[in-house]
Amino acid sequence: MAGDVLWMQAVTAETNLPLAMAQARGTGATAIKVYADVSALLLSAITLEAHRQDMLVWAHAAVFAARPSEVADAGVDIMSHAWMLGYEVSDPIPPAAMHPPAPVEARKLELPNSRVDALLSDMKRRSTILDATLYVYFLDDTGIDCKYALAAKLAAEAYRAGVPLSAGTDDEPGDSKDSLSALTQELILLVHDAGLAPSGAINAATINGARTIGRENDVGSIEVGKIADFVVLHMDPMSDIRNVRTVYMTVKNGVGYKRSMYRPTTTQAGHP
Repeated sequence: MAGDVLWMQAVTAETNLPLAMAQARGTGATAIKVYADVSALLLSAITLEAHRQDMLVWAHAAVFAARPSEVADAGVDIMSHAWMLGYEVSDPIPPAAMHPPAPVEARKLELPNSRVDALLSDMKRRSTILDATLYVYFLDDTGIDCKYALAAKLAAEAYRAGVPLSAGTDDEPGDSKDSLSALTQELILLVHDAGLAPSGAINAATINGARTIGRENDVGSIEVGKIADFVVLHMDPMSDIRNVRTVYMTVKNGVGYKRSMYRPTTTQAGHP
């Protein structure tokens, strides 16, 4: 049952945190993610214990009633969803997560904004990585509350402030009908709408992505001694980031797979 299994635990002030973290680590996890209603005090305690047991901590940029500055101050390693940074200016901040989410007070987010500036400065100082996930807002934006435009604006502000970004999509594997990963679209959005240089977007998807899972010593860049995971393109993404979609070959663990070998998965009688 969700909340009662080792890989998805409901945590309260009464939880035995050393045991909870040890149980999560025992599943093979190298990081935990905090995404529901957690106070700033509890988030700090969770982060401290996770780090003591050599685990990284991901958290939504706001976990209610902890606002983004409190999430950063808790010492988490990665903050997810650029749009949620906007809750920094919410007074009061929503007491709990809602579905659909409570709106961000976009009218207060004319930039530069001293509260947002202070948050981003703190994130830069701590080397907190922002997992912007523009793709999920781009995919689902209805235009009613302009989530995508706000997410892109906040991601751009974070990038200008020197906050490291990673290229996550928040997309479930296999959801997309596109034969290429949604990650390629995320890179395009980061460049075209958040102002990253193509090299910055590629870093977000490679070495910064490796850092978010604690694997920067093994993957994320082409270096002697690292695992040979990389992609070969027909065209230069530095001249046009859309060229990340011109895949010639994917190399995984040193084995090359030409794009011409790709065959889409088919479904028969409800079975992949």
